[in-house]
Amino acid sequence: MVSGGHRLHKDFLYFKKDNLYGLSCFENMPVESQIERGARMKSVGILAPSYTELYKHMRFLEKQVRHLLETPGQYEDFAHFYHQKKGILPPRSDDIVDLPSVQLLSPMGDHPHLKILHPVGCFAQFIQFFGEHIFSLWKFTLLRKRILFFSPPPIGAVCYRVYCAMCLMDHTVPGLPQSLPAVQPLFYVNVADIDMLENEISYIACTTERIFETKTHLYDVYVDNQVVRGSHTPALKDMISVNRADKDKFKKLNSIRLLQRPDKFTEESLKFDDEDIFTAFFMELNNRLFSTLLGVSSSPDKQLTADHMRSVGLDPKADRTFVMELLDTYGIDVVLVVDNPCCAMS
Repeated sequence: MVSGGHRLHKDFLYFKKDNLYGLSCFENMPVESQIERGARMKSVGILAPSYTELYKHMRFLEKQVRHLLETPGQYEDFAHFYHQKKGILPPRSDDIVDLPSVQLLSPMGDHPHLKILHPVGCFAQFIQFFGEHIFSLWKFTLLRKRILFFSPPPIGAVCYRVYCAMCLMDHTVPGLPQSLPAVQPLFYVNVADIDMLENEISYIACTTERIFETKTHLYDVYVDNQVVRGSHTPALKDMISVNRADKDKFKKLNSIRLLQRPDKFTEESLKFDDEDIFTAFFMELNNRLFSTLLGVSSSPDKQLTADHMRSVGLDPKADRTFVMELLDTYGIDVVLVVDNPCCAMS
């Protein structure tokens, strides 16, 4: 149960436990009981090797929460579910165990950022919620920063923000010089996860505990509802500001959404989802950016000019720090020439 969750009627959350992902559903039911202080609260969940298909069990978990609230101690349906779905979970990363070949509850897919169930309009809400600052988040995800979303409960919708933010960094460009570990979508975290967070190089997570705001060594970017804050370095703080190129990209994204949105109110229009538009937009943007950088790095002079910057949707001056950080993060050998060749940096 999340911090502050006792004030809610219902909620759900995604989380990570060691090398497993989980989905938990919570419900609070008023009861006439002095022992239970007028409220009975239950939270039930499952663990799996990935979060790919956890959503398929959400309705079952919601139903079981209600069942256990009304008939405490009745676990027959859980036992049946366990025997039907059980598999041998992979060991923790620090254990070495040979596992037999079995069908896991939720096998890992090939894509690093696996689709979870989200309500129709989730991506539209993400775009509307952050507005032009979505491109500040885009830069931070590409730089593989530690990003922590804060919001008071309910936390379920904030878990979707973690998923949307993960999609900002998708690309299909091979051959980046520096091999980097995958960014971890941790979803919900609390103070019990502090030791784990201290060892994470790059992650995206969410929390309901404001105490994290004071623990600046645990994150690079702290997102307090709609307010994006960078810690530690002036460079990160500079990237929070929205520049002209960011505004242009935001207008282009919204224009594409308007063009592809159904213009008539029908049953199909109610099911319209921005996810494909959203993911395709950022994948094309990222592919163009990385392809340009790699192309410049293989040229004789290796000089990235203002025209190159504009061609990938960046502001030659305002995005200079971002590009320098990006080149360093991925180990791309390029000389950045924007204002004056004599001031070139590599």
